Amino acid sequence: SIDTGYAVVNSGNNGFLFKTTNSGFNWISIFSQSNINLYSLYFINNSTGYMCGTPGIFKTTNGGINCESQYSVPYTTLNSMYFINPLTGFAVGSGSMGSTRKLKTTNGGFNWISIGSGSGSLNAIYFINDLTGIACAFGRVVRTTDFGANWADEMFSNCNVDIRAIDFNSNNG
Repeated sequence: SIDTGYAVVNSGNNGFLFKTTNSGFNWISIFSQSNINLYSLYFINNSTGYMCGTPGIFKTTNGGINCESQYSVPYTTLNSMYFINPLTGFAVGSGSMGSTRKLKTTNGGFNWISIGSGSGSLNAIYFINDLTGIACAFGRVVRTTDFGANWADEMFSNCNVDIRAIDFNSNNG
């Protein structure tokens, strides 16, 4: 419904999923988990959604009433996720020892595979179409044009800012 929305919140070392059914006038906590932090979420319809953070990914199929771990790896922080269809999604963040973490699922989150390598944490990801995706980080973006198989690093000269979000309207970002 157009009035329904979700938000992730952290308090201490506890992650919460909040839901509104009246366009944000009231919010209720519908899921909480200790010893995790949640940083992003993506709902593909009114009932199925994903949340990511430390140490991985959770999935709900009933609007957040129940959430199950889909991917969990120690020393992994996932900052953002994006689905291009109900089965295919991506998540980005960082792994152990400063490595970049890029994950992909093609079966609705049942399996997540690592794609690409690199160093430094990625903050956000967005797909312009089924093949072309962009992720951002501190002073740089990475881009794929082949469904996430390969990623090209595009550094910005003299850009000492932490790029935290990315969005596109057609090909304009």
